[in-house]
Amino acid sequence: MRCVWANFAAAGAVRLILARVVETRDELGALREAVPGAELTVVRLRASNETLLRRVAGREVGSHREWSLNRAVELARLMDHQAVEDHLVDTDGRTVTDITTEVLRRANWSTATRTQA
Repeated sequence: MRCVWANFAAAGAVRLILARVVETRDELGALREAVPGAELTVVRLRASNETLLRRVAGREVGSHREWSLNRAVELARLMDHQAVEDHLVDTDGRTVTDITTEVLRRANWSTATRTQA
């Protein structure tokens, strides 16, 4: 992550969205070290178990599928208990655009400007 951020920063990036599972607050320490001076905001995307299972089943195939289905429900339960997030965004029945808009708003990036190519 340190090298990735260094490359992005050298190219002029000032913000980074990292999509990953964060199970505990302790995991954030490594990210803070990799991106010195960063203000980390954890926005958790939450879906019902039914939606979660449908999404995972739609993208996973083969022998890993059953494990992924079980792990998705287990992770959701763990994340409910750990509450690592600064903000929680429910995704059931919402469009990607709507979810993205809310994530940016919650991260206080709603005033971010896009670079025109």
